[in-house]
Amino acid sequence: MGLLVNTRLGSATLAGMSSTSPYLVNFTPSAATPAWVVDSAATTVVQISTLMVIFIAAFLGNGVIFLVFVRKPSLLSVSNRFVLHLAVCNFLMCVVVMPPVLVSVISTDWMLSQQSCAATGFLNLLLFAAIILTLVMITVDRYIAVMLPLLYYTYMTTRRAALMILVVWVLALTFALPPVLGWSSVSYHPHRFICTVAVPTGDASTSDGYEIFLMVGGFAIPLTSMAFMYGRMYFAARDLLARDRHRWFRVPSSDRNGSSPSSCAPFRRPRGLTSGGIKKILRVHIGDEWRTAQTALIVMFSFVISWLPYYVVSFVEVALNRHVSPFWEWIPLWLAFSSCAFNPYVYVFRSASMRHHALSLVGVHRRSTKEARFFIETS
Repeated sequence: MGLLVNTRLGSATLAGMSSTSPYLVNFTPSAATPAWVVDSAATTVVQISTLMVIFIAAFLGNGVIFLVFVRKPSLLSVSNRFVLHLAVCNFLMCVVVMPPVLVSVISTDWMLSQQSCAATGFLNLLLFAAIILTLVMITVDRYIAVMLPLLYYTYMTTRRAALMILVVWVLALTFALPPVLGWSSVSYHPHRFICTVAVPTGDASTSDGYEIFLMVGGFAIPLTSMAFMYGRMYFAARDLLARDRHRWFRVPSSDRNGSSPSSCAPFRRPRGLTSGGIKKILRVHIGDEWRTAQTALIVMFSFVISWLPYYVVSFVEVALNRHVSPFWEWIPLWLAFSSCAFNPYVYVFRSASMRHHALSLVGVHRRSTKEARFFIETS
């Protein structure tokens, strides 16, 4: 069936076709079905255009990160090894998984062989798991840097970072291999336009154990771990911000009641230091902590927006043992793909130094490079 299936075929032709066609059964308009759910030419154009935007943004963003680290090996600190690994995983998702999905959207069918479907499904599961687990490792690295700064270089060595990346791939294989070994299976999902684990068929004998294992181990536990660590970092940064503001701007007891200090020693402003100077010192002193708090919120927001809908739909399908509306199947997958475009901004391009080096790749140089002398860790 072609791209413009609903515009090429008249109502009489549709009525005369076999009702066994999965595309006609699932996309036949009815009074209860909104017009924007129908697999029309307009819907297909939206699917293709949005997927192309995600693909281009992810390809360019992660490609720039890779080139920056290749040109500036000095930036490859322990923390940035995780960032580079995340960029590699995102880039592989762009070049391996997204193109077959785009072809399937255009053709409304899987055009490659069954072996290619099985391989693509395996790589889909592998890379999705690797991306999520790498995000967890980045969170662990940031957690140690913020909560245990004096012990960071003791815990986070180059060898330990390499071991953590190896653990990511071992766990990712643990999540991706079961369908290959016979626990569940990989098949083409016509509404998601992707080869993935077997979907509910209405058969009560179908085992949902692997899907539950994937949702709990591949999403619920990582989400809970990241929320806990970023939550602690956020509140630690907020408390430090409040303490430092109080330390610089508190009013001595003698100024409040005209008597000698009773509860705290008077605060003596350094000679020649104005109120504006104090504010500048305060901003410098707490800048990293506040940046960490902001990053925590951005990271968790982007992670939840990108991945939660995908796993919620999977959970609903497993719980109800049937498909949800086609519209609610491809939208979550697109959001999961969009994480490949979000990650470069969230973890890298918020750094003034990385922006400077990225712009220099295309010949754009900032007049002032004072901010770009050191790589500012924003994740």
